[in-house]
Amino acid sequence: HMIGPVGIINACDPKQAAEDAAEVSLICQPPESGGTESSKVIAAATAAAFDPDATVESIVEAARANVSNNTRGILDEALDIARRYPDAKAIREPMRQHFMPTYPYADGVETAAEAIALFALTRGDVREGMIAATNLGRDTDCIGGMLGPICGAFKGIDGVPAEWVAQVDKAISENAYTLQK
Repeated sequence: HMIGPVGIINACDPKQAAEDAAEVSLICQPPESGGTESSKVIAAATAAAFDPDATVESIVEAARANVSNNTRGILDEALDIARRYPDAKAIREPMRQHFMPTYPYADGVETAAEAIALFALTRGDVREGMIAATNLGRDTDCIGGMLGPICGAFKGIDGVPAEWVAQVDKAISENAYTLQK
């Protein structure tokens, strides 16, 4: 699911990002899996977020436009919940109840739909989005990992809390084994 870099290398081209994401995901996912579809959602949204004229709505639409009808339906269900519960705390229980039939497993399409719903709900705000993803429940690491590239591409580095950037820079500088130096 952590396919954001495919969206980055296809900046401003969501269709190509979705196609490339599908190809990459097929290395380890069967074609009918949620992993392939979720990869297309996240790569397309990330690529669309780089457009200088991007809006929350255009990014969501790019994600919707580049997936199967089934995946689009699941995205729409999650987006509907976000419209009805436009608060990061209020959305948790309705989202959990909606996806409860798959409990205890969250699949790729579910987590991608939740990431897109949180993107819409938080209007792409990095801090709010990542905190909402962390507190949503279920597969929070994947939801956050999917949401992060979209918010980051949309808001840019200035949208990332300065203290988060400083913490990562500090960790990199203190890690003797990093390749980032």
